[in-house]
Amino acid sequence: MMTQKILFKILFLACFLSEGFSELLKPSIGGEKKEILKISDKRRMYTLLTEDSLVYQIYGPARLELIARYPSNKKTKKSQKFSYQLLINDEDPLTVNHRYKIQKSIRSVQHPNHYYTYSGNYFINIGRGNHTIELLKGKQKYPVLLRLITKEFETIGKN
Repeated sequence: MMTQKILFKILFLACFLSEGFSELLKPSIGGEKKEILKISDKRRMYTLLTEDSLVYQIYGPARLELIARYPSNKKTKKSQKFSYQLLINDEDPLTVNHRYKIQKSIRSVQHPNHYYTYSGNYFINIGRGNHTIELLKGKQKYPVLLRLITKEFETIGKN
């Protein structure tokens, strides 16, 4: 009887703590170059999307969030254009375009004199099964900084 109560408490805590759970994914191919940005007193690791593509292997169903930023070596008030291509399971590529201004509060550990844009977020829902996500650099001068996060699907409650 006592072990059932303990088991119930453990399961309850596991379910409660997993609510809103997200996980930073690491590429299975590519992604050797990293950049650590300080954002609101937190360190966030980004993978640099250079000429080499990034490939992720993901098991669904999942909701993916791509968080992208673009570097600039000068402080400017102009919006910075940047893009990348997204291929899911080797289907037709989807070009994701962003245009954001520089966020002055973000600093890089490796490049303290660079500035970075506000984040461009893109969401993808993938179905059940194994999926391959490939990211390719756009035509801009500098590499795009990316984070790929998987989240659980949100359930709509009945009111």
